[in-house]
Amino acid sequence: MTDTKKEVQRKNVVISLRVTTKEKNLIKQKASEHGIKISELLINSALNIPLPPPRNYDIEVQESVEKLTLDTYKLLLITQELLIGDAKNQVINTLKDLAENLQKIGARIYQP
Repeated sequence: MTDTKKEVQRKNVVISLRVTTKEKNLIKQKASEHGIKISELLINSALNIPLPPPRNYDIEVQESVEKLTLDTYKLLLITQELLIGDAKNQVINTLKDLAENLQKIGARIYQP
């Protein structure tokens, strides 16, 4: 094997541990905040590997982005029916860009 290739190791060993319901919920919450799986959180914590930065997840932001995206598509449909010529094309292109940018923002905010 060359130095440039990383050896892929299969994770096939199971470690069980007992926790309280409160501890379980706190562990799940922390993993979710950092956008990682519980197993990754526990492994990183045990091996002193830094966690990824917490996600800036806010339900109000998510709802706002979803609403803005839907409103943009509604405006796009209305514009396609009402306007003609160059004005129509400019507005349609602007709304398409807006919708695309909102989707990118949404995807970035909600990434697991």
